[in-house]
Amino acid sequence: MACPIIAKRLYGVISLPRGREVTLRGRKLAPWSRSDFMRSHVAQQGFTMIELLVSMVLFVTIVSIVSGIFITSIRTEKQIVALIAANDNTFQALEQMSRAIRVGRSFNIPSLTELDFLNPQGERVHYRYNGSAIEQTIGDASLDWKKFTADNVNIGRFEIRSRGEGSNDGEPTRITLILSVGAKGAPNVENIFTHIQTTTTVRNLDQ
Repeated sequence: MACPIIAKRLYGVISLPRGREVTLRGRKLAPWSRSDFMRSHVAQQGFTMIELLVSMVLFVTIVSIVSGIFITSIRTEKQIVALIAANDNTFQALEQMSRAIRVGRSFNIPSLTELDFLNPQGERVHYRYNGSAIEQTIGDASLDWKKFTADNVNIGRFEIRSRGEGSNDGEPTRITLILSVGAKGAPNVENIFTHIQTTTTVRNLDQ
């Protein structure tokens, strides 16, 4: 006789002979094996409290890591966009200065951070560095200075160097501008600077 196994049905716990069909309360039960019983027993079990806690801890940890990476990426993107915008605005300002210098004459450099010269209209153009931006005025230097660089630009360094500005030396005047450009308006970018150097050769020889 086959050994009976214990099976759990809707009607309670009963003993079933292994491999035989059993009729219970008018219903025919399929033959049971030990593997059938173990699968049924495992299927009826749920998650334990420890398993739930471990799953929750893993889920929270993964979400925290992904959120941190996402937030850092957004912050880095803002910094890069701010630096690119500041550099673009600075290059536009330098291009305007270079065009004015190229057709200028009678250059005067009172200090490493100041420059003035005559434009083709005979007006005196002045540039100076105020510690965080470049300023410009045309005409009398005592007039109000206007900010020449954009508001989102932070100029950390500005120097003016020249060569060949003397009369009758046979050399064209060359004006070199040295800048350290940073950005404003974004977190953690105030101390990040791009170093730029540009040299402009004056068209008018020895004037």
